[in-house]
Amino acid sequence: MSEKTPSLDNNYSLVDKFEEIIEGQIAYARSLIAKRSWNQLDRFLHSIDSHEVASIIESLESTNKIIVFRLLSEYLATDVFMNLDGEEQEKLLFSFSDNEAGSILTAMDPDDRTRLLGDLPPTVVTKMLKLLPVDERKIANTLLDYPEDSAGRIMTPEFVAFDGNITAEESISLIKSQSSQKETIYTAYIIDDEKKLIGSVTLEDIILAPDKKKLKDFMKENPISASTQTDQEEIANLIHYYELMVLPIIDIRNRLVGIVTSDDIFHVVHEETREDFQRFTGINPTEVSYLTGSIWSLVASRSGWVLVLLFVAGFSQDLLLNYGDFLADQWVDLSLFFTVLVGVGGNIGSQSSILVIRGIATGEITPKNTMQLIWRALLSGVIMGVLLAGVLILRIFIFQTGYAIKWVAALTMVFIVIIANFLGAILPIILKRFKIDPAIVSAPLISTLMDLGGLILYLEIAKRLL
Repeated sequence: MSEKTPSLDNNYSLVDKFEEIIEGQIAYARSLIAKRSWNQLDRFLHSIDSHEVASIIESLESTNKIIVFRLLSEYLATDVFMNLDGEEQEKLLFSFSDNEAGSILTAMDPDDRTRLLGDLPPTVVTKMLKLLPVDERKIANTLLDYPEDSAGRIMTPEFVAFDGNITAEESISLIKSQSSQKETIYTAYIIDDEKKLIGSVTLEDIILAPDKKKLKDFMKENPISASTQTDQEEIANLIHYYELMVLPIIDIRNRLVGIVTSDDIFHVVHEETREDFQRFTGINPTEVSYLTGSIWSLVASRSGWVLVLLFVAGFSQDLLLNYGDFLADQWVDLSLFFTVLVGVGGNIGSQSSILVIRGIATGEITPKNTMQLIWRALLSGVIMGVLLAGVLILRIFIFQTGYAIKWVAALTMVFIVIIANFLGAILPIILKRFKIDPAIVSAPLISTLMDLGGLILYLEIAKRLL
């Protein structure tokens, strides 16, 4: 297969280049399938990266997915399977024979296998566990017993651990003999007779140390660690803060039972980002794909917040009725600014809440700096309010639209921005204090509250000044 490498210019990114290459590979694979050129397809699949093979398989129809997957060697098949999307893994798993499924599951890393099994129905998990060898089944059961969002679910028990009394020379020999069975060999842990974590050494430290020097003499004592029960988001924060490649995981007795690597955390961060984004936009977090999931599941995931917001927004009708006589005289002038005022309030509130929720998630915002947050929210709200009001007044003077109530609109703008900015900043803090996920302060909810509150504020100011 000949590929034309596109030239890169200012409007052509590396992402575009790789997407074009993948599209070409998919088209080439499809042409070989159409011609039934299985030998040529086999050679092609084994000449490219496993991630690219996974992309090709995901693009194919169900029957062809299975045919192509069965062309792969055992080693490549496992690698490709781990690079497939979770839904694709499940579909393929159900199409395998027991021997094929057992072989794939056994070859998978324990943490990747746990992630896959954790998404399957209990009856299917029970069946799949029976396909594993006894030792692998024991590992799988142990990891699945941990809470769903805990470190125990994403850790792997395949780590390098030594007694501190062995020498650097001896440890290198052991690392060589164990390397194929471990998740990573670049960090080794020192444990005592009870398997309690007491230190760590890097591969670099071992290589540079004198051959006869004992590990305990140059190990780093009391390395950063976390419990099996620690939330996965906290694990991500620890790894990010301390810039770790791997984090040791201990049980309630301080025994080293596993490690979490930075690539494991990538999946966690990706998943948490997806869920937070869905919450911000008023959607219940769901695993259902927009393109492949059922219509009813997609509707159900989005309807909850929409119904609540519709109910809240309905109060605006009753509100307008209470100002009926006043609006009868001022309706034309006041209606000119309804949309811009409540729109700005919703946008400012949503921006503020998202920034604060992100700060909470990254550990930047804590209960200790709440007062600083409040002060900055008020100050920035005043500055933005005055700035936006000034722009609004300037526009009114230029176009003469709504000139009669220019000061009412400007004053309302200032107050709406201050309140929206403060509300968006403080609500996540309050919810966090009551152990409620701050992400439920979604953009649609903040926007609806500011629509209603902004309308009340606008009409009250107008009623008193006009």
